[in-house]
Amino acid sequence: MIRMVEYTPEEINLNDIPFTYYGDLLGVSDFYKISESAAYNVLNNFYNMTYEAFRGIHEDVTITLFSDSIFVTGNRLKDTLNVLSGLYINLLKKQIYLKGAVAEGRLEFQPRLVYENLEKRLPTSDILYRAVILEKNIDGVRLIVEKKLAQKILPEIMYGPFYNLVDPKIIEICKQHPDSEILIKLHWNPDANAYDYYWFINEQEHISIKNILYLINIGRKFASKKAQIHYEETINFIENACYHVDTSELDKKAKH
Repeated sequence: MIRMVEYTPEEINLNDIPFTYYGDLLGVSDFYKISESAAYNVLNNFYNMTYEAFRGIHEDVTITLFSDSIFVTGNRLKDTLNVLSGLYINLLKKQIYLKGAVAEGRLEFQPRLVYENLEKRLPTSDILYRAVILEKNIDGVRLIVEKKLAQKILPEIMYGPFYNLVDPKIIEICKQHPDSEILIKLHWNPDANAYDYYWFINEQEHISIKNILYLINIGRKFASKKAQIHYEETINFIENACYHVDTSELDKKAKH
């Protein structure tokens, strides 16, 4: 019998876990170097697509967009990861590249006296700091999940980098777990000391790995030398992920 840590699958509700996501777009400064309108068009698409992606999500989730950054906080972790996965893919189709990180805990602010023209937002904890640091320490189009949050979700046998999704024990766990589609997308990243979330595996927005890599290569061709590492890291990340997850079904279902 496989030992679970702190919970059994029936006891945890992935839509009742406080979290905070921080993300920002890659390469916006390169567009500003071209022209103000070029950068505006990228940000306008980002805002419109984010609005459409999160429209209809539970009111518990709060989304804030500021310049090229996005903050998402609430308790509905599963719903938010699914929305973010689709958003990453649809942004990618427009050659807009997002990277971000999820930390455990809901972002809350201390009530303060304000003026009409002075708003204070003093965080009550280090949640935002942790998410921002995680995001800053990674390269590429990534969705990173904080270690303690991921390990709250994952069975212990899936903590490390060496498990294989064709292992009968893992197959059995995934069959029994009500949120197995989330589990199989989490994989240990030793450089980040956190877990990658395989956003490119999405049940609604089917797109082949070949086309994802093609779109990222387009971005790489027009990126500055400074930004090249983000595209190279994304390609390496996805190619490595293909050794861990069977993407053949994804490619069969792909519409684009």
